Amino acid sequence: MDQTNYHNYYSWEQIDREFDLVLCIEILEHLSAEKAFELVKLSSSICKPGGYILFTVPNVYTPGIQLEFTHQTAYGINDIGGLCLLSGLNIISGARIFTKSARHQIVHKYFFYWLHRLLRIDFCQSIALLLRKPELNKKL
Repeated sequence: MDQTNYHNYYSWEQIDREFDLVLCIEILEHLSAEKAFELVKLSSSICKPGGYILFTVPNVYTPGIQLEFTHQTAYGINDIGGLCLLSGLNIISGARIFTKSARHQIVHKYFFYWLHRLLRIDFCQSIALLLRKPELNKKL
């Protein structure tokens, strides 16, 4: 982790509490599949029971999106979902994220929709997955 800037924590071992929400924005693609699975489990370990975790990754099905040289693994929505389910998390929702202008969105959505379907490509740059950590079993 970048030691030149101030952060609340510089390693997972320093985290001594649980959070209602854990955000991992555009991180998993920089890790091998094994390390990404570890990060999902670590994220779950610092999330309160009943709390939420949000992961986003670049959409592997978007043409023209160049993977950066720092990216080690490309993930689809099913890949991320599988990692999270294996970690015992519940999937709440998945979404495609389009960050370009409204004009671009209209052009892609209304003029190129069928071409995208035919070629099995997507125009959204990222995907997001909202997860929930199961609550602890409460005894009656």
